[in-house]
Amino acid sequence: EFSRETRDQTRLDICDPAAIACRASVINPDLTGSPTGGAPVQHKPNSTRANTMAGYFSDQAKWQSFEFLTSVRFDRFSAVYQDLDQAVVANQRLARTDNLWSYRFGVVHHPTPNSSVYVAYGNSYNPSAEQGTLANPSQAALAPEQTKTLEAGAKADVLEGRLSLTGAIFRIDKQNLRITDPTNSTVSILDGTAQVDGVELGAAGRITDKWQVLGGYSYLASQITGTRDRSIAGRHLPNTPPNNFTLWTTYDIAPQWTVGGGAIYQDTAFANTGNTAFVPDYWKFDAMLSYRIDQKSSLQLNVYNLTDKLYYAQYFGGNVVPASGRWASLTYRIRW
Repeated sequence: EFSRETRDQTRLDICDPAAIACRASVINPDLTGSPTGGAPVQHKPNSTRANTMAGYFSDQAKWQSFEFLTSVRFDRFSAVYQDLDQAVVANQRLARTDNLWSYRFGVVHHPTPNSSVYVAYGNSYNPSAEQGTLANPSQAALAPEQTKTLEAGAKADVLEGRLSLTGAIFRIDKQNLRITDPTNSTVSILDGTAQVDGVELGAAGRITDKWQVLGGYSYLASQITGTRDRSIAGRHLPNTPPNNFTLWTTYDIAPQWTVGGGAIYQDTAFANTGNTAFVPDYWKFDAMLSYRIDQKSSLQLNVYNLTDKLYYAQYFGGNVVPASGRWASLTYRIRW
């Protein structure tokens, strides 16, 4: 497997981000006009060139009611980040290359033809340049964070195989946690561990011939379990909302007409390891109406974010990216 990713960015701050008047609340932003405070700031360009070369092997063997899964993968990930906006010349061009071995092993048991239970264990990595940027030479010198996951779960097909129910419990341990050195805020170090314990429940399929559902719920309990930085010890991990819920359902109200709707909920989540910045929880609702013209074509109307809820699709550090407001799409599909 070979991949290459390039990114080129220029940015203009419409006001000086160092001025308090230029900032806005993520909970209740003022959308009536542009922020003010200081003169606009034109930033110099920055860019990223990232290459991945990988090889992997996977195998699945079956013995009676058991299945054994094995996979091993090697990645060579290299990235070069150039930021001409950096005042220190040594920080303007930073590079990092990592050689990564990852694996996954699992066992699946089928106690009945319509059910299965499994246990799986594996690891993965978060390289320093995974987001396409490197803040300083100390970060470029850091080895990747490593995550190990132990998971156990079950699946059962009910209602004569029309509906699949799933459930799983898991523990995620992150090693080599990347933090800011508590004795020097300009330096990044690998220090400490973090842990996430979670539960996932899901359902997918048809309750009746006309009624289809797809839903899931997860609970995540995260904690930074060990670090020299007392300001983040015992805190929750960023981007880890405790409660998450999704539901999508459709119903055939007539041979040619289908209606559907769904809801997504995401709990309050922190945006930094110190848990001093967060994004609020939200509910989002969608709906659809479909008309089957004939056996090969259909017309479908989808309306997203019915209540025009303000929520954030991405959040990291001191930045948030608002998601789309209410919008709709009309789609014509044809197969031949």
